[in-house]
Amino acid sequence: GAVMRVFFNGHSTFWLVGTGQLLNAAAGPILMTVPPAISGAWFAIDERTLATAMASLVGYLGGAVGFVVGIPVQTPADLRLLLYIEGGVALFFFILIVIYFPAAPPTPPTLSATRRQPHNTASSVDDEQKGLIHKDSKLDNHHHHPGGQHDGKTGWRLLLSQSISLMVTKDSSILFFCGGILSGIYSGWQSVLINILLPLGYSQSEGQWLGFINSAVGMVSGLLIGKIHDKYYKQFKSLLLIIYACTAASFAVFTLSTEGLFFKNSSNVLIYVSNVVGGFAINAFIPIVLEALGEVTFPSPEDVGSGLVSLLNNIACFIFIFISDYIPPVLMNWLLTGAAVVAFLLTLFVKQRYTRSEFDLHAS
Repeated sequence: GAVMRVFFNGHSTFWLVGTGQLLNAAAGPILMTVPPAISGAWFAIDERTLATAMASLVGYLGGAVGFVVGIPVQTPADLRLLLYIEGGVALFFFILIVIYFPAAPPTPPTLSATRRQPHNTASSVDDEQKGLIHKDSKLDNHHHHPGGQHDGKTGWRLLLSQSISLMVTKDSSILFFCGGILSGIYSGWQSVLINILLPLGYSQSEGQWLGFINSAVGMVSGLLIGKIHDKYYKQFKSLLLIIYACTAASFAVFTLSTEGLFFKNSSNVLIYVSNVVGGFAINAFIPIVLEALGEVTFPSPEDVGSGLVSLLNNIACFIFIFISDYIPPVLMNWLLTGAAVVAFLLTLFVKQRYTRSEFDLHAS
């Protein structure tokens, strides 16, 4: 898609831009789906969340750059150069992946990772370990046995069965719903942030820099929380509740500040601070939600949960952007705040369990 846009040359070739954008957009959900699958296949128990954070949040680096990259673009020549740079970067990484990107390491880091080994057989899991998988999980009737291989038709049926099971099981459905809706609304909110700030007297450049800072600190927070979860505080429910509470409080302050309900002299400062704190908090929940889904839905593949989160994220983002032309900015802000409040309340009902990690620890 990025390479196609390079060949745009006037109105007659505008279809190249549209097609390129469509291809870029189609790749997005796929890239959002694979991080927990990669971390589950390649990394040990105390490395998974950080690995998932790195893979899932690297897109925020591109998003952060996207906020400011348009500032120096003033002429058609500048735009052409930008398209060449973006096309070259995309082509470079594509070639790297084609040359070398194995599906799994030669030696699996954990027993649960053997599901990703192409020649693994079911005999690697003994009866006692299978009993641990079945413990306290409503997904048992639809599980994917480690190492099982399926043809295309059977694979699609299994995927559908696993997806339905995830959506109708209490803990996984709450994690999936909260993660997909909140991240989707936030993505849509970020895309219209400049429109929210312009009526308040901010320039487009100021709005872009604020969006850049928001995305940048969000990437840092995701890596930090991922490291904390892996090494020091393996309590995904508590972390999610703290993150959702901080998100709701920060964007509530942001919304009230934009409405001038605080002291005028402090409103600008509060807008900046609450936006940055909110970005720091809300981006931290993504790797935690993805890893939590991998734990509670085990032995289903990790990418089933992350795929559903990605799907709901895109649906929520699309709806938010569509209705943003018809609702006032203050309502957009309250929708984001309300989504964080709902996520907090629903997460209270999640029963924390680390089925996959317990399986690996028991096996070792």
